Amino acid sequence: MLLNEPRHTTPRRALGLTVSVLVDDPGLSASVEAATHIRHAIALLSSLPPAVMREPLELALQTALGVALSGIGGYSAADAVSAFERARVLVRLVGSQEGVGAIFDGLFINFTNRGDLASSMEIGREFLAIARQSGDAPSESVANRMLGVVYRVLAGC
Repeated sequence: MLLNEPRHTTPRRALGLTVSVLVDDPGLSASVEAATHIRHAIALLSSLPPAVMREPLELALQTALGVALSGIGGYSAADAVSAFERARVLVRLVGSQEGVGAIFDGLFINFTNRGDLASSMEIGREFLAIARQSGDAPSESVANRMLGVVYRVLAGC
């Protein structure tokens, strides 16, 4: 049964919906399945012994969840934004600078599409600082592009 379908859906209807999703958009089906597994993994984190550093694991999982949920509902999907925001908090907590591009890109796209340019600017600046601190030239270029987009919109070009 599909996750978003009510429990009273008949098995035949659920099968038909599942088949239509697989045929019409196999990527969506994979994203739905991935999101289900990732959410389960996040729930299991609390069962780990205290000695295990949970935050780096959760950071990787929240990032993957944000990407999967963006594939399902777009970057503006509330649950995708929540996953990316949680990952952003974990970036600061863990101090990780590796592989954070998906987090900041997802948030930047969301804020920019909603017209929240102040938040877009904040995301761009934060990502630029991380990229510079880590010496990651490609990420620095992406962060500068983010800021350029905001400045361009603000200038009315």
